[in-house]
Amino acid sequence: MYGVLVPPQLAKFTPPRFKLVPPAPLALPEVKSIYELSRTILRMPQDEPLRKRFSRLFETRSKPGPLVIPKAFEARVRELFSSYPGGTQKLDFVMNQTVVTTYNRYTEEYSMFNEVRRYRPGYLEKLSSEQEHIIQQAITESEGADKCDFCSMERTAVDPFGRIVSKHCYTASNVAKYEQWHGLIIAKVHSPLIFDKDMLQDYMETAHEWYRRVNRVDPAAQFPHLMWDAGKRAAASQIHQHLQMIITQDRYLTRTEHTKAASFRFEQDHNLNYWEELIAIHEQLGLATRSGPTVALSYLAPIKEREMMIITENSHHPSFGRAIAAALHALTDDVGCRAFSLAISFAPLDSEGNTAPSAFPAIARVVDRGSPMDTRSDVGAMEFWGANNVG
Repeated sequence: MYGVLVPPQLAKFTPPRFKLVPPAPLALPEVKSIYELSRTILRMPQDEPLRKRFSRLFETRSKPGPLVIPKAFEARVRELFSSYPGGTQKLDFVMNQTVVTTYNRYTEEYSMFNEVRRYRPGYLEKLSSEQEHIIQQAITESEGADKCDFCSMERTAVDPFGRIVSKHCYTASNVAKYEQWHGLIIAKVHSPLIFDKDMLQDYMETAHEWYRRVNRVDPAAQFPHLMWDAGKRAAASQIHQHLQMIITQDRYLTRTEHTKAASFRFEQDHNLNYWEELIAIHEQLGLATRSGPTVALSYLAPIKEREMMIITENSHHPSFGRAIAAALHALTDDVGCRAFSLAISFAPLDSEGNTAPSAFPAIARVVDRGSPMDTRSDVGAMEFWGANNVG
């Protein structure tokens, strides 16, 4: 379904410009896990205002996952789950698992949560000091114009309309393009783990200028995207900090286009603004915080572990870069994440080539990509063609 474009019946539907409304009041005491949240929602009466609001957009289920472990297999199971924090003397936590699912009825994002899965072999809560040293050494040893193409501006391709150089970055044309208009933002700092709010805002303003320049050459290019994979675990081809810029004609890339169509359908079905309702649900559940025209939320139907979504009515406002930097620092500093992915979809360009306020806000999504020391891939057939598997 992710290839679905805006249906013909919605093609002429023009929702009003997205603008933040006052925050929704917290409706629940602090909820510490998706398991507790799901139980709380399911225990509410059907006519409870929060449950009605939640159920317009989301669905949740809590399901038992029982199994039997033969005596001959017990020792192996204890070995497999040796990192389980409660210990493995008793194996009840394996034999009586609980799977929680969440489903966004409009974007059709279906997420499956089972905390037991995160303690499979390869699980690391945090890297050891030796492992941290290995990662930092790899970054340090790859730095320098004699070792890294991106440390030397002269060894990068240039777009037909030239290069943009800002305080914290410069642009280059991608030598292996995803799309017709595909460029790079290359940071002036080598390490993918060194960044702050000013750098993030600078990257976005540089991207906005790149979109404008493309639009002057190709006025049909109107739908801008910015992506950042940090670390080889996150599929980055180079260690040096860099982001991918793409601007497309006719439509957004698949997931964003699908979300746009979903928001239109929701507004037609309920005469309510999709983004206002999405934000309000997360605020009432204690899963969102806001600053100026920007809201950061811990999304209820994440694609992977620790996904955060940042939504703003104005991507030029400093609060947007500040919120993205805060989300990334929450991963790298608080959790110890050393590989992450970030994707931003900006509002469409107007006739002047600017990302003007529109019915579709700027959206950033940030996700932890797992330990760089884990030799397993964090995606497989389930993630490609099934649903969102969240450990």
